[in-house]
This record gives sequence, structure tokens and C-alpha cells, in this order.
Amino acid sequence: MSSELFFYGLKITAIGMGIVFVTLYVTQLILLGLGQIATARAKNKPQPSLAENPPLDEVPSEIVTEENPMLSPNRHEPSFGVLVAISAALAAMLGSRPVSIISIRKEQNGGSAWQQSARLNSAERQQN
Repeated sequence: MSSELFFYGLKITAIGMGIVFVTLYVTQLILLGLGQIATARAKNKPQPSLAENPPLDEVPSEIVTEENPMLSPNRHEPSFGVLVAISAALAAMLGSRPVSIISIRKEQNGGSAWQQSARLNSAERQQN
């Protein structure tokens, strides 16, 4: 009786694993087919010419000045003033404390990630 139960359980296990592997194989085939379709569409799409879109190195960038501190010198990263304004707006929105910015100064040497983390932890402990 127990050997019959063992072989019955083994048979059920083999059938279940077979179904899982067949399903995974069919899923793999579907994903490969979708990848081929996406690749074919990307090859058929016309490429924009360089005359329409100049490289980012040749695009003139704005300069951060005293009159306009919110402009970014690099299109891919916001300026320091923008980051400070966003941080103050988030702090005010979360309502943890009233926000008043007294002065802003940029550190000359940010240091390693470990140093920045230690500074952040000590600032959080001082607020609490």
C-alpha cells in the first residue's frame, strides 16, 4: 500500500514538473518572438539625421549666474539651487516642521559616500 502511494506521488510530481517546464519553454518562445518583432520594428524605423538633432556636446548650455541661479550648467543634472528648492518644498509638503531657509552654501568637498551618510545620520539625530 505505501509503495503504491509513493509511486502515485512520484507520478503526480513528474506530471506537475513536466507541465511547469513545458509552460516555461512556451513562454521563452513567446518572448523570443516578441524580441524578434521589436528588433525588426526598430530596424525599420527611420533614424533622425544629425542636422535635426545636434549632439548634446554641441548644444549651447545656460550658465548659472547670480541673477538666475536656477539654470543648470548641464542639461542632464539640475543645479544646486533647484535641488535646494525641491528639498524645501518636499519638507514643507510632508509637514514635519515649518521650513525656513536661512542661507545656502555648497560644500567644497562632499567626501565619500560613507562620510555623507554619517553627516546625514548625525543631522537626523539632532533634529529628533
